[in-house]
Amino acid sequence: MENVEIQRLLKQAANEIKSLRQQNQLMSARLEVYDTMKLMLNTEPNYPRSGAMHPDIVYELEKANDLLESTR
Repeated sequence: MENVEIQRLLKQAANEIKSLRQQNQLMSARLEVYDTMKLMLNTEPNYPRSGAMHPDIVYELEKANDLLESTR
């Protein structure tokens, strides 16, 4: 596979993940409103939310792409 094709795939993967992150943020906001309404109506007890950190795959993809561009 040529570098150009690999770069195209890396960019495509990074863009797809960024798009999914935006969709995730929207869904997260909707879930937050839903959870708040459930709490206001006393239909569910309050529980802690998980905010665990995960490796940033977009950063890794873009870093690999930059490395390929610099070796051209």
